[in-house]
Amino acid sequence: EYEVSEQKPPFKKQMKQLIRRELACKVGYLKLGFERLTERRPEDADKIRDFTQRMAKLDQLIADARDGECEAEKAEHETLRIMLADLQASAEEVVREGLVFDFPPSSTIIPDPACRQLQGFIGARWVAQEFQLHVDDVKQTYGVDLKAAGHMPYADADTRKTDFSGMLSWTAHTDGDGEKRKDGASMCAVWEIQDKDTGMVFTIADGYPDFLKEPARPEVELERFWTIFTLTFNDLENDRQIFPPSDVELLWHMQVERNRSREALREHRIAARPATVSTVALEDEDKEKLQTHPANAVIELTAAQGMDIGKVLQPLVKPGVDPNLYATQHLDEDRALVSGSQDAAMGLASSGATATADSIAEGSRMTSVGSNVDDLDDFLQELGHAMGHVLLANVSAETVT
Repeated sequence: EYEVSEQKPPFKKQMKQLIRRELACKVGYLKLGFERLTERRPEDADKIRDFTQRMAKLDQLIADARDGECEAEKAEHETLRIMLADLQASAEEVVREGLVFDFPPSSTIIPDPACRQLQGFIGARWVAQEFQLHVDDVKQTYGVDLKAAGHMPYADADTRKTDFSGMLSWTAHTDGDGEKRKDGASMCAVWEIQDKDTGMVFTIADGYPDFLKEPARPEVELERFWTIFTLTFNDLENDRQIFPPSDVELLWHMQVERNRSREALREHRIAARPATVSTVALEDEDKEKLQTHPANAVIELTAAQGMDIGKVLQPLVKPGVDPNLYATQHLDEDRALVSGSQDAAMGLASSGATATADSIAEGSRMTSVGSNVDDLDDFLQELGHAMGHVLLANVSAETVT
């Protein structure tokens, strides 16, 4: 509870965003990490300096009286040496240690094509996370100068495809208008791969022949190995596609048809506005009077003098607006069946449905929502188990106290 409440931005806000991301992008990810930040205590600098000066003075005295040095000076010298070594070893104190929650975009996590299920990455040998970094950022983060190593920045094309192990193809995008961002820095695609077969994590860059960081065990070691947790709601059994459809994808065609129907109704209403037909050629001044006259105005038409005005001007007959042509109730019903959200739950009128029908609809909606709640509970339970594992293995007793 303490670790969750200490997160910035707040953990609850990020989790709500994760759920929205899952509904829109098919899948949401959470990456669990652990950090230990240390800083040097400023008060220790004077102590180290004082001990160093006293040791230098004792070294001088012992050198001057090498033959007749006293045991007291030797003992004091050894005491100071031990104290100085201890002070230098503890010159940095832990200012924060605890869990770190990262919520990567859905498109940056790339599972092994052999993966059969996203939940737990069943069958996957590796899982990669893609980063779009600038060459200067790579140098600051990994200490590797890609420019000096002959790294080629992205081509002028908008995209560039890169193959990894001959099994998967990704598209690496650039910032702005092509190969460089606005300040002129070259872009670079970096992948951090968690390899389960070797139990290692290694980092590579597009166009660089070596590792950016030496392969090592993950900073956070879990029984499941993967530090990335997956949240999905619309899971399906599909041998060819492990990514479930998103709510946006399921509702897309119904929403497009609803928009088309509403737009057609709008166009028809505009076309059905009142209009007047004249049997004689009216002058522009007469047209202006008819179009812009105020209320209760008396209009004199130059072209209609001495003529029956009822024969000169007649209303234009247009087909009326038939609401049945533009009804969307069937689309709303389809949307409710797909998403599990009824009109009443969305604050809309139930179109005269009976109380029994509303009760049945609400029951079906709660069944759909309950399934998503179960998925979220399973996700949080697995995450909570891993959080406890990491905390017990890494947090010092002093921090807990």
